[in-house]
Amino acid sequence: MEMKKEIKLSQVLQRELKGKVISRVAKEVGISVSILHDWYSSSRKPSAKNMWHLKKLADHLGMTLEQILFDEKSEKQTISTTTFSDRGVQYRVNIEKIKG
Repeated sequence: MEMKKEIKLSQVLQRELKGKVISRVAKEVGISVSILHDWYSSSRKPSAKNMWHLKKLADHLGMTLEQILFDEKSEKQTISTTTFSDRGVQYRVNIEKIKG
């Protein structure tokens, strides 16, 4: 029997975006301010058609979809992170220790 997971997106965003301007984060990620605000305030949940927006936000925050949706802790530990730009495209590189 499969257990249904509770979506905790709003709580995760309130923790991860604390002190940040939602409109600025939305612009950095390239998603609609209204979508991010609605997720943040828990007035709506992501749908299948805007899941790619959620993936972009998760990537921006250095999280997986599982982490941002369900607040699940990863078995990985980020040791170092660096960001760089190449021809106007921004990249993030994570070095992770995978616990065994």
